[in-house]
This record gives sequence, structure tokens and C-alpha cells, in this order.
Amino acid sequence: MTDPQHRRPNRKKGLALKGTTGRRRTSGVLTEEASTREELSQAARRRQATLGRKRITIAILVAGSLVLVAALLSTWMQNRPTPATTAGPPVAAVSDAGSSLLAIVVDEVGDATSIALVAASADGPDRVILVYPSLLVTLPGYGENLLSNAPRFGGSELVEVTLANLAGVRVDAVVIWNAAELEAAIGQAVPVDLPAAFLVGEGDAEVVVAAPGEASRSPGEVAQFMVERGTASELEHLQRQGAVWRALLAAVAQDGALADRMVAAADAVGSARTALVGVATGDPVVTLINAERIEPTGGGEERYQLDGGAAAAFVSGNVPYLQLATESRVRIEVLNGN
Repeated sequence: MTDPQHRRPNRKKGLALKGTTGRRRTSGVLTEEASTREELSQAARRRQATLGRKRITIAILVAGSLVLVAALLSTWMQNRPTPATTAGPPVAAVSDAGSSLLAIVVDEVGDATSIALVAASADGPDRVILVYPSLLVTLPGYGENLLSNAPRFGGSELVEVTLANLAGVRVDAVVIWNAAELEAAIGQAVPVDLPAAFLVGEGDAEVVVAAPGEASRSPGEVAQFMVERGTASELEHLQRQGAVWRALLAAVAQDGALADRMVAAADAVGSARTALVGVATGDPVVTLINAERIEPTGGGEERYQLDGGAAAAFVSGNVPYLQLATESRVRIEVLNGN
């Protein structure tokens, strides 16, 4: 019997060769059978199916994540606290008797370029009434003149008395600003929707200072809209001022601090703030007093006129709560000694 330690290993017959596939074979017989084309095709299909299942799984996970994020965002939007508006000091409620503020803007020489009566009442209507600065009126102590000259002659008090004489309207507070004071009072950018381009003349040309439409306007621009007429007619300038008042009222309704700044220089701050905030938080209408235009002759400036009866009727129809009783009206005429 042969010694087991010297037994030869039992090998397959044939030479040991190494094929191009890298697998060992014996006498041309592969130790691993070659894969057929069908098997390769099946393997490829299995890989594609596996990849497809992975893609579907990933898509489902992504879609689920998006739905979850959307649900969380919707819940947060519904439950988030409403941003608080900036509140100023408490405002006295507007009574049935109403409250009014006469707001005047003057140019560098002291003539009025904007005159507005801000009027609010518990029962309405709330109004901002724009008055033509070139209205021909009787200024107590100065005779017939333009209303625009009243601040330069006798300050805001002369404007107040003149309107009381003309229209029998009650004024509870008065504030007057020049351009710099109005800019400081506004103190923030305001979106103003200009009805037309603001043009100024330079030589024989017109230069666009501000394009029409709504845009965020700086405090300096807003003040400029109120003070400078540019190449516009007085009616067009008043329409621009109306756009400014609408923007300011909308801003006051959101920011009580703006109301505080605007009435800080008023002669009766409490009444002024009550009127301003009352109009801003009500249903305000900006309107023009119904004066008649006097056709200029010889290239003269625009002028407007309004008799006392028509003025009183306008007050009665728009702000009846501010109408002074006929029997209690006192016409004031202060002589200036001339």
C-alpha cells in the first residue's frame, strides 16, 4: 500500500492553462461555465428593476417630505402672531360732534401750497378736503387776497379764521409745516401712487422728477410733491396732493408713531391726533372743495372763487358735524390800520 503522505494529488487530466477570461481551466475545460447571453440579459433586467425600485422609493420619500413641509408651513402661517402695528399714545374716540385738523404746508417764503381740512366723525363721513391755495377770499385785516397769502400775513390762525368766515366750518386743531418740517414729520418712505408724472421746467424743457404710478417715495420726495407745483396746473397739483394724503392716511393706519410726528407741532395735539387717526382708520374720502375757476387774462395765474353760500352748502353736504350754527357764526374782520 502506498504511503498516504506520498500520495499524489488527484488532478484532472490535461494541462493547466489560463484563459483570457482570467479563470483557470484544465485542458481547455473551464472550471466555471460561461454565462449565456440570456443569463446576461436577465441580470441586466434585474439590475434595472432594482434601480427602478430605488428611484420609486426615493421619489416617495421626497414627495412625503414636501407634503410634510407644506403642512408645517401652512400650520405656522395660520397660527403665527399678527405683526403688531406701532402704537402711539391712546387716541380719544371720535364723537358724534366730530373732530377736525387744518393741515397747511408752506413754501420758503411762507405762502401756502397745500391746505387740507382733515375731518372725522363717529357716524362719518370721514373726509380730507383740499382747498385751492389760489382761492380769492377776504382775509380779515387784509381785504381781498389769495388764501395762499394768509400764512405769510398772519400765520395759520389767519387761515383758520378766513375759512370759518367763508364756510362756517369748525376747526379743532391746526398744524403748519414747511418742506423740511414735513419731511421730518413723515420720517419714512411711503408708497405714493402719482396720477401723473411730476415735471419741473428747466429752460425750455421739462424734466421728469417722478414717474407716474405707485412707488416707494422718500420723505423728501413726499414733501416736494406737496410744496412744489412744477409745470402742473393748480388742479393737477391738488390731485397729486390727494395721492399723497391717501398714502399718508394708509401709513398712519399702520403706524401710530407717524401720526404722533405729524401732529407734534399742532396747536392742539390731542384733537389733531384724534382727527388724523380717526380719518386714517375710518373710510376716508379725499375730495376738492367745489370752487369755480376764474379764467386768467393776459397770461395771468390761475384763480378760483367760492361764495359764502356755496361754501356753507359744501360743508353741510360733506362734513355736517363741523358746520357752525348759523345763529352762532360770527364774521371776524380785523382791520390792519390801512
